[in-house]
Amino acid sequence: MRRSSNGLIYPMVDLELDQFYLQILPKIHHKITRLNLESLSMERILLAAEYLNLCELGLFNIGCDIVERLFTGKKSFVEMEVINSL
Repeated sequence: MRRSSNGLIYPMVDLELDQFYLQILPKIHHKITRLNLESLSMERILLAAEYLNLCELGLFNIGCDIVERLFTGKKSFVEMEVINSL
């Protein structure tokens, strides 16, 4: 995600996101301890790799409906096994 000078948070553009999750994440996923994600790229990044050392997850621009699905045990667009591994 990108943060503007006025504090607003924007998703990465598709080209940046594709490069990040196809080329960069496979090389560094085992070293990641913290991720800050926004709603538009969250699913792609979470499903791109296993984050065995992840201990901090920041979620930005996430609607209440998504938060409810993620944290109440209901199936959502993110597979439960990914959530459980966090």
